[in-house]
Amino acid sequence: PHFWQVGIPIATASYLYDWLTPLVTTLESLTAADDQNIDLQRRLKRTNRDLEQALYDYHRATHALAQQVQSLTSIEKKVRHSETQLKRIIDLLPQQIYAIDENNTMLLVNQAYAQAHNRTIDEIIGRTTKDIAPANDISSGWFQTAQEANFKVRSQQTRVDIPERSLATNHGQRIFH
Repeated sequence: PHFWQVGIPIATASYLYDWLTPLVTTLESLTAADDQNIDLQRRLKRTNRDLEQALYDYHRATHALAQQVQSLTSIEKKVRHSETQLKRIIDLLPQQIYAIDENNTMLLVNQAYAQAHNRTIDEIIGRTTKDIAPANDISSGWFQTAQEANFKVRSQQTRVDIPERSLATNHGQRIFH
């Protein structure tokens, strides 16, 4: 007979069973813990790869944003330079030049416009045309005619000729077209 088939006395078998059972249970627990450990290691590796990808994507996105900010800053400098040149040119013209928005708020005026209204450019920008118009222009109806012409220019994008008339300025009367 083979050695594993040798009979073990019952008392010894009971002793061996009591002694081996905790060892087998511990071995089973260690095997299960090892399986869990292997699973956790796999999850940790996947999470680490995901984090590395997120970090890579973050760096790419921040780099792209930095490039866009740099580009926009460069464009802003060019626009400011162009705006400064435009202001210099329109300040040299003797005609009164202004630009307003849809609420008739003054966005841009030249020096001739400011002088005709006896104000500085900074005192005019941001105010409405009605705030700046002399009282005589409002009472004479010219202001309303000008407002209607401004509206037509904005809405239809066409040239509007206003008949010449004498207008009050802070420096006396002038003929405006």
